[in-house]
Amino acid sequence: MKRRLTLGSVAVWGLCLLLVLSAAPAWAAFPAMSGEVTGGDSSAATTDHVITLPATLVSGDGILVIISCRNGPTYTWPDGTWTSTGGTFDSASGNARTEARMRTSDGTEDGTTITVVTNVGGKCAWIAARVTGRDTGTAPERGGTSSGSSTAPNATTLDPAGWGTEDTLWVTIAAWPNAGITVSTYPYAANNNTGASTTSNSIAVGIASTNSATSSLDAAAWLLSLTTEWGAGTLAIRPSAAAAGGSTINCIISGAFIANGAC
Repeated sequence: MKRRLTLGSVAVWGLCLLLVLSAAPAWAAFPAMSGEVTGGDSSAATTDHVITLPATLVSGDGILVIISCRNGPTYTWPDGTWTSTGGTFDSASGNARTEARMRTSDGTEDGTTITVVTNVGGKCAWIAARVTGRDTGTAPERGGTSSGSSTAPNATTLDPAGWGTEDTLWVTIAAWPNAGITVSTYPYAANNNTGASTTSNSIAVGIASTNSATSSLDAAAWLLSLTTEWGAGTLAIRPSAAAAGGSTINCIISGAFIANGAC
């Protein structure tokens, strides 16, 4: 049976389309590392590793801390506000074990320190960074881990389970148990994003970041000055929602308005 399209049905269809479009989330700009990055090391083989946080932090900022230590330790963080991003990852023979965690700033931590404790003594290197514009309700995801021995640490593809194609901040991480080796080229040094590294007597860790509105990323390779064993991984940080859409999608069937229906 043919159905005649009336002015009323056109108006209702238009209303439905408007509701569907308004229900789609709008995303703010890419998260950023804001140029606030600190780095350091514990050159003595200790179990207490003091990390200095960025000098400027605003309530709601993300505080990203990455630590890499020798001797394959278990890490104990100051409290439960430091959210895991996916556990630890190791270099080829386990001589550099790395972990990244993030905390939402309360605005009072500017330039303060935290202590990360290891169950065995070892030399460590660390980086702390301020992250702005992130979704505080979604934990960063770390994956794409790999290890090897070469001059080119290279994480594999990360496809975050918690979201799809959005304006994501991707942070690639590399660690190697040899402080005599330096970074010749950061993976994303040309993209005006943060690149930082720090070395102690026998271990180093570095980060580099890029913004890309893609659902997954196979990070570019690092270039080190000499061959060494290494471990690498990638961290994905979701952008904040500028406006949340409604949870109800409505549709039209034969010109009738049906709440919570399925077209």
